[in-house]
Amino acid sequence: WTLSVDQEWVKLAPMSGTSATKSITVTVDEENNTDDTRVAKVIIASVTDLTQTDTLLVSQTNVEAGGKIVDAETFLLFLEAAGSFTEADVVEIAENVDMGGAEITPAAKFAGVLEGNNHSIYNFVVNSTLTGSCIFVENSGTIKNLKVGTKDGSTYDKVPKFTFASGAEANAAGVVAINSGVMENVSNYATVDFNASSPATSDTGIGGVAGMMSGSEAKLVNCHNYGQVVFTGTLNYRGSIGGVLGLNPSAGAEVVGCVNHADVIQASKTQKEFAMGGVVGRANDKVIVTDCTNEGAVSYTCSEKPGSYLHIAGIIGAEYKASEITGCVNKGAISSCIDQVNRMGGIVGTANSGGTVASCRNE
Repeated sequence: WTLSVDQEWVKLAPMSGTSATKSITVTVDEENNTDDTRVAKVIIASVTDLTQTDTLLVSQTNVEAGGKIVDAETFLLFLEAAGSFTEADVVEIAENVDMGGAEITPAAKFAGVLEGNNHSIYNFVVNSTLTGSCIFVENSGTIKNLKVGTKDGSTYDKVPKFTFASGAEANAAGVVAINSGVMENVSNYATVDFNASSPATSDTGIGGVAGMMSGSEAKLVNCHNYGQVVFTGTLNYRGSIGGVLGLNPSAGAEVVGCVNHADVIQASKTQKEFAMGGVVGRANDKVIVTDCTNEGAVSYTCSEKPGSYLHIAGIIGAEYKASEITGCVNKGAISSCIDQVNRMGGIVGTANSGGTVASCRNE
């Protein structure tokens, strides 16, 4: 057999062989610096029977800075390269992306700019073996104008979900597990189910948009959650679950103009302290929550009493160290199937250490 190719940027080795040849190496000799995917056609032909041929298509897409995501292949390539991006690097999503039911492996980190252009990533599952079930374990960059888990841009397509593999030990779940950057106009429709076992010595955060926030530069702005957020795993230390954000462990983060439209459900026994909120689960340090709304039910449905304090509320389950909750509205039902609920409220479950709640309504 012999090989031929119609593009000079594709290199093949060897160019000929026999039935004993075990492999053919395909490489490209230069980067694709355009916004378009380019394709080369490789033909494998028999030298004894010219009617016997096979054709292989080789495609190359730029998903580095300045590149565009247009389909499942380019999105997966982007996730593989995400850790190399800096704050000056921008990637755009140019089309709605049907992942074809693929199982996504979360990117460990992202520090660039992902511009979604109001497009959607849908028809996927995350069954994570990592500490987070998410698309990005850590985001220190900017993710904006992105929809996750909806085909038509307005309803859940009943496929996307964030879960953990059997036996996983984890501490965060959401579109981003730990956000120290900016997430703006990000809408999640996928179900978030924390079905893992949490560590014995660290907090757990479960949210529709972000599991945890970290640092004074962290922001969630005009984000929406439409996906049910549920805890069905094993909690070995303090845990928090929120429609938009699960846990804020450090001072200075902001949650502005965010809305939770879905139910937040605690279905497993908690061995330690647990906080539930329609928008934010818990803030260990100062968080600023402004003009946010909860429309979903927040409910403790486990028949067993918790191992320690339980905080339930429409906006934030528990807030500490001078957190500020301003201009927020709760429209969802707050409930527990057991009598032992230490602190429960329409807006805030626990307000501690000088926090402020102003101009809020519980409807």
